[in-house]
Amino acid sequence: MNSSDRKILIFPRPWFAPLLGAIVVLASSAPALTLAATGETKVGVTAASNINATGKPPISPARDLETGLEVFFNEKVTTNASGRAQLLFRDGTSLTIGAGSEMVIDKFVFDPASGTGEMAINITKGVFRLVGGKISKKTPVRFNTPTATVAVRGAVVDLAVQANGATAAYLVFGDVLKVTSLATGMSSKTTQAGFFIDNSLKVKKRDRADISKHLSKLEREPERDDQPAAPESTTAEPAVAAVSSSGADKSSDPETDSNAGKEPAPGEAEAEPAENKQTLGESKPEPEPRPEPKPESRPEPKPESRPEPKPE
Repeated sequence: MNSSDRKILIFPRPWFAPLLGAIVVLASSAPALTLAATGETKVGVTAASNINATGKPPISPARDLETGLEVFFNEKVTTNASGRAQLLFRDGTSLTIGAGSEMVIDKFVFDPASGTGEMAINITKGVFRLVGGKISKKTPVRFNTPTATVAVRGAVVDLAVQANGATAAYLVFGDVLKVTSLATGMSSKTTQAGFFIDNSLKVKKRDRADISKHLSKLEREPERDDQPAAPESTTAEPAVAAVSSSGADKSSDPETDSNAGKEPAPGEAEAEPAENKQTLGESKPEPEPRPEPKPESRPEPKPESRPEPKPE
């Protein structure tokens, strides 16, 4: 036996085999550990949407936001001019995204046991409606726009962010709405439903025209008038046919009927309707004979009996 054979015989050690197996397991699981460390965190689901709303998670490719589809932390949601979407978060918060909007879920932390957490949304443009859940009851939900920070606690709030960054927040119902200007650092808040705050930080009364305009971008787009109407029923009622002298059916045509549209002359009977005319060859049923009424029998009057005069 040469030296090379001796090396082969003494290479396997009793303690080396488990160590080698552990090294192989760690090496094979390294990609999985890396994926878990950089995975996407689910924060809610899509409650309602249409094909004109898309979501781009931080890792996965962009996809259409279909109803029931999960949404993730740091996901970017975009709608076009006819797009609508509604997101339902784990704490019960509902966020409706209107037409022509763009936003990113910047932060979402929620502890179901205590009902506390934090939530922040970065808005680039668009219209939104927030219905606060458990988080907003204790900690304000924050919206970051290009010109302001909007904080909402325990409320229903509408937001409108223009393409130039101009921001307006409307308190529909609830506790507190607060707007802070990024330019000056000054803040303004309101607790009155039906009022709003814009970049001027003035609390103003909301008018009906503005409410209707805002809701039209949040709600489903109405049907257009130029859409084709529903086809009418093709089942036609059977036409009543007149009967000619030869027994053939003729349709009533005002152009060929010389009597059409003419009033009957004085003393002339009106023509019977076509449906009441009798077809030739058919026998008209004779009326059943009626029994003649019997004369009532009355008893003859009896002559009155007068007493005979007695002779004198």
